[in-house]
Amino acid sequence: MKIYKNFSQYQPESGLAGVMYLKDEDGHDWYNLQQHFSGDTTKIVFDSTGLIIDAKRDVSAIVPVDMSVAELSDADLPAGFTADTASQWQFDGKAVTKKPLTAEECLAKATAQRQSLLDTANSTISFWQTKLLAGKTLTEDQKTKLDLWLEYMDELEMLDFGGVSDEAAYNAIAWPDRPE
Repeated sequence: MKIYKNFSQYQPESGLAGVMYLKDEDGHDWYNLQQHFSGDTTKIVFDSTGLIIDAKRDVSAIVPVDMSVAELSDADLPAGFTADTASQWQFDGKAVTKKPLTAEECLAKATAQRQSLLDTANSTISFWQTKLLAGKTLTEDQKTKLDLWLEYMDELEMLDFGGVSDEAAYNAIAWPDRPE
């Protein structure tokens, strides 16, 4: 595994005007380093906190200004890691792991989950509601099911996400049981 840290801009004495030159904290020039990377590995770009900003196989497509770069084999990457999901991961200098969700992301995830469950519930009861609006009568079984689904929706609406500040709190949400 190759790791080059903290690239910054510099101007070499024999450098061309208008060209961006980068060097890592050990003074290695980015353009010279590129020839040492393999074509069949993934190069990850990460910031000073370890958050992965980008991932590419083509090293020449990377411009790591104020970033670091690590070269990883496919075996070093966890299942589910792709260039498209790179920003959901972090790198600690040894391994790529899932980035913990922020409090805002956890709250958004909980809110989206509740809305998804409410949408499913609404879809389930829409036929019964339409019958009632049309002046039709529901069977006792349909009335019972409608009541159960409405109670379920009330329970979903009453969930308090005020304490959802991390993934553990999200995972501890006591979602109501879906009616059968």
